[in-house]
Amino acid sequence: MRENLSWIHNDEEGTIEPLTILGALNVDLDKQIKEIDLMLGSLEEANGHLADFKSMEESFAKTTAEFRKKDMELDECNSPS
Repeated sequence: MRENLSWIHNDEEGTIEPLTILGALNVDLDKQIKEIDLMLGSLEEANGHLADFKSMEESFAKTTAEFRKKDMELDECNSPS
């Protein structure tokens, strides 16, 4: 442990090394990570929250463009000629 955290006590030569979490905590963390990955999903497979977000983002962009077009048309109708 002291070697993995040598940067704390040795500013010049210390480095941060990866730590392994042992025991039940590691299993629990791994399970939580897999659950989060599953919820996030994949853009390539078009599933999960990532795919939902992309779809909503595209819908928002389309709706915004339609709104701007209608707003410009309204301005043209209301402008004195």
